[in-house]
Amino acid sequence: MNIFGMIKSLYEEKNTKWIEQLSPEDLKASHPIVLTKFLAMNKHLTWQLPILNEYSIILDTEKFLFLAWALVPKQPAPFCRYVKPVEDKEFNFMWDKFKHFTGICGNDFRGSKKRFEEHFKENMRLWFSDFGVEKKYWKKYKIPLVMGEGNKGMSNVTNLGAWFG
Repeated sequence: MNIFGMIKSLYEEKNTKWIEQLSPEDLKASHPIVLTKFLAMNKHLTWQLPILNEYSIILDTEKFLFLAWALVPKQPAPFCRYVKPVEDKEFNFMWDKFKHFTGICGNDFRGSKKRFEEHFKENMRLWFSDFGVEKKYWKKYKIPLVMGEGNKGMSNVTNLGAWFG
């Protein structure tokens, strides 16, 4: 039996004979932590999950299945979408470089991320050049690669005239 069959049986089976009939290979193939992860996708198991999380490390798979079977309400197995974290994709290509450069990470970074984004947007050319961002991102945000190329406030004077202008 595969892991999806086990999850379905946890919801639908009225007795525990199916757990006793599992082969040792099936029990080795499914770890309690993986089973808990799939059960966590169901938002209606909010009070059962802390108990299952606590015992997922301690118990072997067979005993964990008995516990999960006892806790999960018997109903048709629900369709649960895989829960994915929501990510802002605007500056993902720069966040790793920025975290490494500043040493800010974890909750400090998450709390300040919007302010960093505002600062990036104010002077994207400076940040892109400092972090060595690839050319495709310069084009995506329409930032000219050459200094005098259509920038307002930038001088078109070249050579020594830029210094002694």
